[in-house]
Amino acid sequence: MNNDSVTALLHEEGAWKNADQWINLVAYVASRITRNPDRELNSAEEFAKWKGGGSIGYPLNLQRLSAAALRCRWEFITSPAQDFVLNDRGFVGIRHPGWQAPALFVPLRRDSAVVIGGGARHRKQLAWQNGGWRISIPTTTIDSELTLKLNAMSWIGAREECYAARPQPLENAAKYHLSVPDEVKNLALANDYVYPILGSTLDECVADEMLLLRLLGGIRVREDSDDPTNLWI
Repeated sequence: MNNDSVTALLHEEGAWKNADQWINLVAYVASRITRNPDRELNSAEEFAKWKGGGSIGYPLNLQRLSAAALRCRWEFITSPAQDFVLNDRGFVGIRHPGWQAPALFVPLRRDSAVVIGGGARHRKQLAWQNGGWRISIPTTTIDSELTLKLNAMSWIGAREECYAARPQPLENAAKYHLSVPDEVKNLALANDYVYPILGSTLDECVADEMLLLRLLGGIRVREDSDDPTNLWI
């Protein structure tokens, strides 16, 4: 289901994407984060810093991570000039130059990826079009130089291995990562980098989960609204 949603979203033109398929992608990206083994090593220490209390199982719960990822700022990235490299964590921490905020870079296909972050909570617009809800998410095409930098970050952030469809992107990443400044490397090496992106207060987490369940259950057009074909989440 997730693979079909990723393929469909990546082939849609323009900023308006199928909202139901995007929800599947949210869960897929959250699963990348949840299954990361390194999160288990430091979750107790980091969770103790959270406001609102809770249990150690909280940050490892897929549903709650899906709710948090849903609230993030989203951007699709395409790289027609050079393939992306995927590491064995499935994502890497970066600082988004346009957002001036922490973000997670998550490769989806050899030429496509998604970036989430920009603060833990970001409002997104939905519109009722052609009998279904669509969500506005921008797509940015990047050049080979920026792809090389992202691949170098993936290389640095790997536990043990990186993967690519062809050897050249791996060779380029292996060479380029040596010139990456230490302060930038620290972003990729920080196992707790997910927390400033997905962290919220307990009340916000509950609200995010309620929104996730609402989206999964299907949003109907509100007849009592002044503009029933548009809403913000």
